[in-house]
Amino acid sequence: MGRRLGQTPGPPPGEGLVSGAPLAPAGSTPGSRPLISFCLFTYRQEHFVREAVAGALAQTYSPLEIILSDDASPDGSYRLMEELAHHYRGPHQVRLNRNPANLGLVGHVNRLMELARGEIIVIAAGDDISLPERTEETWRLWKASGHRAMSISFIPAPMKEQSSLPWQFIARPEWNTLDHQLRTGEASVCGASQAWHRRLFEVFGPLPADLAEEDRAIAFRAALLGEVVLAPPALVRYRIHQHNISLSALQEAQMRKVAALRLLSRDKPARLRSFLRDVKTAAAHGLLTPERAAAATATLERGLARTQAELVLFTGNRKERRAAARQLCQAPPSERPGRGRRLYLRLAALWPSGADAWVRLRMSRWVQQRWPAG
Repeated sequence: MGRRLGQTPGPPPGEGLVSGAPLAPAGSTPGSRPLISFCLFTYRQEHFVREAVAGALAQTYSPLEIILSDDASPDGSYRLMEELAHHYRGPHQVRLNRNPANLGLVGHVNRLMELARGEIIVIAAGDDISLPERTEETWRLWKASGHRAMSISFIPAPMKEQSSLPWQFIARPEWNTLDHQLRTGEASVCGASQAWHRRLFEVFGPLPADLAEEDRAIAFRAALLGEVVLAPPALVRYRIHQHNISLSALQEAQMRKVAALRLLSRDKPARLRSFLRDVKTAAAHGLLTPERAAAATATLERGLARTQAELVLFTGNRKERRAAARQLCQAPPSERPGRGRRLYLRLAALWPSGADAWVRLRMSRWVQQRWPAG
C-alpha cells in the first residue's frame, strides 16, 4: 500500500502558494462541502494554456484549490501560467508547481497527487477548456451517488483545430463495471474530463511508472472501491490537434502502416499488470473476498496471456506467430474472438504484412467504433 496522502509535505523547489486564503483540511469544510483540488497540468502547450487556465480560475465551486503544474516544458507554458496566477484576485487558492525534470503523463499525475489536498481531484489538460460549472457538477454527482462514485468523467465536446483528424468519443457506460474491466481491460472514461476520489491513491498508492495513460487504471481502481460514473453534460471542451497523445499515436501508426491491433496492444500489458497489483491490494484490504480475488486474478492472467500472444504476431518468427494465433483462436468460448478477428489472426500468423493491409482497408470504420473507447 502506498503512503497515505492526508498530509502534504512542505512545498519543494518550484511549488508554492500564489494567491488565496488558507484552506481548511480536506473533509472538514463548512456545510459538508469538501475541499476539491482542480489540477491543471501542461507540457508544451503555450498556445492553448491561457484558455485552459481561464477555465480553471472561473470554476464556481467552493472551497477549491487550483494547482497549475508544468512538466518541465521547454516553451513558455509555465511563464504564462505564472503570469495569470499572479494577476488572479478571485476566491480560490492558486498554487504553482514546475517539475525540475519531465516526468511524463503518469509521473505528473503521481506528482499532483502528492501536492493535492482535496478530497476530490479534478484533472484538466493545458490544451482543453473546462466550463465554469464542471467542478460543481462533479461534486453534485459524487454526492448523489452516496459518495460511492470514485471516478467521474463527462462526455467531452470536441474542438477540432484540424478537421481532418479522426476522433469521436462513444459513451459505453456498461463497460465501466468491474466484471467488464476484468474481462477486457477496457473502460468507457474520458481522461480529459476525469475526476477521482483521493482514496484511489491512499489505498493503491501511485500509478505504475510503465503505464502510458492513467484513465483506465483509475477507472479500474474506482470499480474496486465503488462506482465509475460517465455523465452526459459536455463540461469539457476537448481540443483536437496533432499533438494529442492518442491522436499522435494513431497518426504514427497510419503513416507507418502498423496494424491497429498492435497500436492498441502497446499499453495493454502494463495496464493488466497494474490491474493484477490492484486486485491483490484490494484483497489485502478486504475489498474482495478470497474467492472473488482468485477469480479476478485468473481472468486478468488469461487476458495478459492473450495480449502477449497478440504482440507475438508482430514480433515473433513464423513458428511463434502460428502458435500465438492458435492460442488466441482456441480461447474459451466467452473469450474467443469473432469470425472476422479469427480470420485476421490466421492471416497475421502466416503473412503479417498482408494482415496489416487487410486491417488498413477497414481502418476508418474500425477507428470510429473502437479507438475512442478509452
